Amino acid sequence: MESVYLNPEILSWRILFIAIMKTIEDKNLDRDKLGIALQEFRDAKEEFIKVIKLANKEHILVKKSEQYIQYIDVYITFIDTVLKNNSC
Repeated sequence: MESVYLNPEILSWRILFIAIMKTIEDKNLDRDKLGIALQEFRDAKEEFIKVIKLANKEHILVKKSEQYIQYIDVYITFIDTVLKNNSC
């Protein structure tokens, strides 16, 4: 089994991302909601980076943090692309 340190805050971000992705899959999602989701992802990325920096300052081993940041970037790109493709 892989050794990965996940504090509750990091775990909560993963749950948030899953919840937002499930919301995006909803066919009734409109442009305003997508715009809000996009901004929330951008904010979440900044907060996640702060958590990782703090963990590193405290010498807490956080493996795969860069991978999580890449996941956030993928979600941001996905939502941004959906918004651009559905622009009126």
